[in-house]
Amino acid sequence: EREAVFKTMYVVFNGIIKMAYPVIPFTSDSWYLQLKEQFGGVDYDAESLHLTTWNKPNNDLIFPAIEEAFVGSAQIIQGILGCRDKANIGVRWPLGKAIIVGDESVPKTLELLGDMIKQQTNVKELVYQTEFTDLSYSVEANFKALGKDFGKETHAVATAIKNLDSDSTVLLVDTILDDAAYKLVIGDESYEITSNHVVLTKHVGEGIETNEMPNGSVYLETTSNAELDAEGYAREMMRRIQTVRKELGLQKVDVISAQVEVSDTLSSAMLNHEQAICEKCGLSEIAYGSVIDAQLSGEIKSETFKILLQ
Repeated sequence: EREAVFKTMYVVFNGIIKMAYPVIPFTSDSWYLQLKEQFGGVDYDAESLHLTTWNKPNNDLIFPAIEEAFVGSAQIIQGILGCRDKANIGVRWPLGKAIIVGDESVPKTLELLGDMIKQQTNVKELVYQTEFTDLSYSVEANFKALGKDFGKETHAVATAIKNLDSDSTVLLVDTILDDAAYKLVIGDESYEITSNHVVLTKHVGEGIETNEMPNGSVYLETTSNAELDAEGYAREMMRRIQTVRKELGLQKVDVISAQVEVSDTLSSAMLNHEQAICEKCGLSEIAYGSVIDAQLSGEIKSETFKILLQ
């Protein structure tokens, strides 16, 4: 894995310094000469960067479908993280499911990069739907736009919009969402209501947050359960243990033991994920009991902890 990372960086950086040369020639040439001194070889046989030739594209390594999927995945990730922000749930806390509503590109993106999206957003399941039915809309008049188009009739039109019955409100919303004009009848007069004339506010069910993306919407289930909570507490304890390791100046290869004094909730979570905690944090064992000289103490969602590494 380490070798693959270095090879990737090597190839990418070689291309970047050549593309940057017309803009920052002296800096690019300095980078080239440093790499030439360090690595040498066929990639650095010229005396200077400006004596080299442009790299030729390798069409066998160009995958438009994956490139498009990466664009879509970035939008989905941003949408899910936006939902987390609205719900005030950090990305370290696992959540069960996100529903993605969008065009035909979404299932392709999920098929190619679904695992990466789940890892980046810490969501267990991604589901594609053509529409999300558990929602409703409220409608308010946009007085500025109404005034511009209807003048002295603005108040009457706004009042009529406000007083629409539920069936008419649903029809208005559906019409606006279809980018069409809704025909509003007041007495003998009719008015074409477009998306500029109203403000639609989306309402979803309890325990769900929603966020828009360029080609659809994200609906994130924010309710948790015992299994997700246990994983969340375990992740938070991993982060605290890693903080202590860093403060002690320990290296990745240093394997030590941990003694923790934690609440019953944290204890149960850590026991359920003890193997993962030991592997991630470089621990040979975890002892549960009283801690006198804690190197770190605090709370995680009101659950107390003390940590001593030795």
